[in-house]
Amino acid sequence: MNRLKAFVAVILLSLMGSAALFFPLRAQDDYQKWQEQESRKFQNYQDEQDRNFSEFLNKEWIQLPAMSGTPLTSEPKPVAPIAAPEMPPRPTDSLIQQLPVVAPLQEFQPPIPPAPIPKEKQSMVPSRSGLSIAFYGEDLSLSCDPALNANLESPLSNRAISAYFNSLSRADWPSLIKQIQAERRRLSLNDWGYCLLLDAIARRLCPDSPSRASLLVWFLLLKSGFDARIGYAGETIFILLPFDHQIYETSYVTQGNRKYFAVSFAAKAPAMREVYTYDGSYPEADRVLKLTVNPPPAIGNETPEKIYRFNYNNREYRVSVRINSGLMDFYRYYPATDLEVYFDSQISPQAGYSLLSALRSVITGKSEVEAVDILLRFVQTAFPYRTDQDQFGREKYLFPDETLGYGASDCDDRAVLFAYLVWNLTGLEVVGLDWPGHVATGVRFSRDFPGEAVVYQGKQYLICDPTYVNARAGMCMPSVRDVAPKIIPVEIPNYAQVNFKPSLNK
Repeated sequence: MNRLKAFVAVILLSLMGSAALFFPLRAQDDYQKWQEQESRKFQNYQDEQDRNFSEFLNKEWIQLPAMSGTPLTSEPKPVAPIAAPEMPPRPTDSLIQQLPVVAPLQEFQPPIPPAPIPKEKQSMVPSRSGLSIAFYGEDLSLSCDPALNANLESPLSNRAISAYFNSLSRADWPSLIKQIQAERRRLSLNDWGYCLLLDAIARRLCPDSPSRASLLVWFLLLKSGFDARIGYAGETIFILLPFDHQIYETSYVTQGNRKYFAVSFAAKAPAMREVYTYDGSYPEADRVLKLTVNPPPAIGNETPEKIYRFNYNNREYRVSVRINSGLMDFYRYYPATDLEVYFDSQISPQAGYSLLSALRSVITGKSEVEAVDILLRFVQTAFPYRTDQDQFGREKYLFPDETLGYGASDCDDRAVLFAYLVWNLTGLEVVGLDWPGHVATGVRFSRDFPGEAVVYQGKQYLICDPTYVNARAGMCMPSVRDVAPKIIPVEIPNYAQVNFKPSLNK
């Protein structure tokens, strides 16, 4: 009897084990079927959206008058900065907050080139072709459906654009966008950098047709969720984009409550007088482009050295800076936008570490106010003064990497660089000061200090003018002394590679 019970127990355990193996396999199979069903549902939904939008594009477009671009500044900048007499260093004042002793800077290590994105084996995707892209010193390799190189009917019309969109929507665009977004994360590209990457890919796919390349960028932006529009005048295509800040020196049209600017990614923005476009939007594509550079793109492997010299208290100082050449090209045709974007954006780790390390050794042991005076003298005298019109033939605000790279600069470029230095080397709060035709910086010291100042949100900021040569903190350029400036709040992000901002021991 005991033997029979043991035999039955073995049989039951065996059956239970088989069931335990069977049920997980069945559950996995059910999950895969559910995934396939959901994928088909989404694909059907996507196909319907594309068909509806293609039919919408096929309808009559509207003709809109384009507004000319808003000037970056309406007032002429000084032909040359007004020089103040050179003054000796301030006497030691025990009441003035001394800069704290802080830990040594974390040494900057040149970033290891990001690993390339793994590609699917060509044997598994025989319908795709390889696509090599040169992107600001980075060599990218993508796989792409040849159907994305679609034909565009001639002459250009809304019906031709509708047919082009319809052709692209049937291609394997999701795979390409997945690769592009992976590269975007790898290279830390902001929204404008993402547009530049799309443009580089489109020009590589359509080298003989700027119109098809522009339409492909528009298509990929829509599929990436951006509120991109397209317009045309004659045989010229315009990519129309909204931004999170005002854009200057660029033609635009208004639809609804948004301005759509005619942009170009590899040259100055094109002039636009009137344009045919559609009055509607692609479903769920509503994002506007953000322009703040936070963090800076991880592009450009060449970092040539540039030497800057300045004098303070009868002593010459030598500041060696590593310039990120890839970023210089990246910023060349950056949309001209509000000053706060430049004040709030980050600098490249290569330039940041070399610049801050050199200047920190100069201000160590100094009081707050003398440290700021030294930084003022550096920005005032280490760079030749040149207006944008002289240097570029157009108005152009510079990011700090550009100011260091070009060498020559004007008042707004210097104010942005100076704010960056004060924020990172002293930990003091800063604001931008924007007068008609002139820009400077305000610095809030740990106590009120005699000098010309502005008050913002109940706090006093001493005027510091990096263009007013030899001026110290608290001295305002005479030409703007009787004019109230616009205050630009500044909050420059710090990042792990170069964390220089100390906290004051008050």
